[in-house]
Amino acid sequence: MKIPVYDLVLSEEELLKQENGLLINSLVKNPAMMVKLAYKSDNTIKHTTIEKMDEQGLITTAVLVPDMLTLEFNENGEPFYEKWSKESVRLTALKAMKEKTLYNVDINHDLNVLSQDDVFLTEVWLVDNPKMDKSNTEFFNEQFKQLGYEDGVPEGTLFATYKINSEDLRNKIKAGELTGMSVYGRWAGRYEGDFSINRNYNSELKENDKMKAAQIVAIKIIKSESMNADQKYKKLIELSELTKLVG
Repeated sequence: MKIPVYDLVLSEEELLKQENGLLINSLVKNPAMMVKLAYKSDNTIKHTTIEKMDEQGLITTAVLVPDMLTLEFNENGEPFYEKWSKESVRLTALKAMKEKTLYNVDINHDLNVLSQDDVFLTEVWLVDNPKMDKSNTEFFNEQFKQLGYEDGVPEGTLFATYKINSEDLRNKIKAGELTGMSVYGRWAGRYEGDFSINRNYNSELKENDKMKAAQIVAIKIIKSESMNADQKYKKLIELSELTKLVG
């Protein structure tokens, strides 16, 4: 028995449709992409008699990672995985830049878009050559290697940098209350030839004791506050292998 995996797709034709694609990028405690943001804080500018501390407040984050499985649950509490192909990430990025939806930022998916006086987008890019890309840092490469990407940051990953002006948001980021970003939007979900426009899919998984037990454990892992994102990811993979729900 398998947990269904949905490919979230976007076509060239959909670049003209307002209702689909990335709508909001959310600052969250546990990012679905499992990659923590990098925060640039103090920059010291030294002169002969003057030392000035400048709080930059810049965050760089992986927005979408090609083929990374993210675990979700439908309205019945049944698990499913979703992923974006490299092409879907590219088209999503094009549409988001065209419609400027990457400028829309909220907190923990509350759908209340923050003022650009508090946070605004400064740059966005797709990783073309991982070895030469600005994301080729120990901070990001180590995270991706822990997630199973042997070469570090994968080609086709969508990155963005934001300027955080809000002192409250800066403090939450530095305190670890907000550790990454997670997308909100609408994509066509493809599963064995079937499509639906929604991120909450109806699963055809059969109910049994093993499935129910796995769901309960998975939900506890997702909601746990004692594990970080990397630890949760590893536990979910172990759970999937243990119950033979994936593969």
